[in-house]
Amino acid sequence: MPLLHHSTAAALRYLVLRGRMDKEALTTAFFLEQVFRWFTLMTSRSIKTALSDLSAQRADEAKSFLEDFIAMFSGLTVVDKDGKDPWKPVQTGAVLSTLSALALRALYITKHGFRFLMLSRLTQDALENLFSTIRFRTPIPRAREFKSTFRVIALAQFSQPSRHGSYQVDDSQYLLEFVRDKKELARDCTDDVVDVGDDEIVELCQEEQDSLMYFSGYIAYAVIQKHSLCPLCKACLVDKDKEVPELVALKCYTKHGRNPLKVPSGPLVQLLEDCERLFRVNEDRLLNSKCTLESLKKFVKEKVRSFKNFPVCHSVAEKATAHFFLCRLRFAVKQRNVYLLDKMRQSGKCGSKSVGMRVLAQNVT
Repeated sequence: MPLLHHSTAAALRYLVLRGRMDKEALTTAFFLEQVFRWFTLMTSRSIKTALSDLSAQRADEAKSFLEDFIAMFSGLTVVDKDGKDPWKPVQTGAVLSTLSALALRALYITKHGFRFLMLSRLTQDALENLFSTIRFRTPIPRAREFKSTFRVIALAQFSQPSRHGSYQVDDSQYLLEFVRDKKELARDCTDDVVDVGDDEIVELCQEEQDSLMYFSGYIAYAVIQKHSLCPLCKACLVDKDKEVPELVALKCYTKHGRNPLKVPSGPLVQLLEDCERLFRVNEDRLLNSKCTLESLKKFVKEKVRSFKNFPVCHSVAEKATAHFFLCRLRFAVKQRNVYLLDKMRQSGKCGSKSVGMRVLAQNVT
């Protein structure tokens, strides 16, 4: 997750509410929220976040925010190690780019009557993506290598176009190839699930319970959006009368009006809490191919009591459990990748020639 993000600000505010951090952290949270909203407007990819006059209230709010952002960065003080506060290049870039956005808004929307303006079309993200793809195979390509790689990339756009953009779907199974049933994996997999009762009791702290509550709301939303459910099945996933939890309220992007995030029901939270305990006990076994997701789902269906608290007409408990385990496995794989990358960096292996030369120079000095 990026540092300058709304979720980071929500985490800081949550820790302040829990008494885990001082109130001075609220200033950092405010700054992160401002930068995140500014970045969202400056890289808008949809009509909802683009500059437009379709909604007079949103148009005035966006314009006022950009003007206030210029004032904030103009009055920003960045103190260096010598105690001085010179004007930083980042302030110049932020102010100039924001002024350019306001000027483009006045030109295209106010003067020429454009319905909306997506500022992402004016960034160099596409160029950076192209160069990163070219340098993926060779960090410092020669002219011939650049030409051949560029040709392959151009042809790939015609042979296999993207369906929904350049981002992978969260619950897509092709991201985790070892989840599939493979013959070579089946030989080594004992498919033995360790029960929570046979191991030490896994207790979740209050912060983890609140995070699981927020994640349960996402699971409820994903299951409702992906599958056609009856009103009874939908009612067993969400609780419209329940008070919005603190973390869910902080994670909401809408500051005014109704919170659009789903509040999970009590039975769903209990089911996913049991699934979380079971996953933690079997996480290493799962990553080392000692058990599979199918065995975890089968174990929950047969032996977890909270699984029986859902209607069976649309198998909503199975759908929620499957979606939870797949997302949870993806989180675990990400953590394992971070661990392996850190271990690789400590071993002295570098991913590019420039980084390698820098490490060698540091070792020499």
